[in-house]
Amino acid sequence: MSMAGERDLRFDTRLSGVFRTPSVAPVRAAEGVLEVLRVPLGGVAAREELFERFRDSLGFPDWFGANWDALEDCLDDFSWRDDRSRLLVIDGWEAFANAAPEDFATLLEVLRASGEFWAGQSRGFFVAMIDPHGVLDVPDLGLALHP
Repeated sequence: MSMAGERDLRFDTRLSGVFRTPSVAPVRAAEGVLEVLRVPLGGVAAREELFERFRDSLGFPDWFGANWDALEDCLDDFSWRDDRSRLLVIDGWEAFANAAPEDFATLLEVLRASGEFWAGQSRGFFVAMIDPHGVLDVPDLGLALHP
């Protein structure tokens, strides 16, 4: 895809949700179109570490309670940031998925629910799970892109 084509990318806000992508290339193409936020999960093996990583990476407000409900509340709010559609990039998630599979499944549910919330607000909230081996059972990020 040419640089001009990359600038013309559009994300369909109705398709907000969780996606996988084998590389960061689509993420680079989204910069400037969406607010791109990164949550590196490398080394995270427990739920408490996960909440800390989200808090630190996304700059959650002081009222963040470090539990699933508080995570969803913050992901459904973002009042402390600019009012824009977002692309949340999560990499290094594999260790957490292996160490805490039930918590990883809950994380995906929370991220999906936030995508649905923002789609209802006509705002994009896309989560790109960097998945070079295509093991996650979620759609490919290309489905949300419209050149």
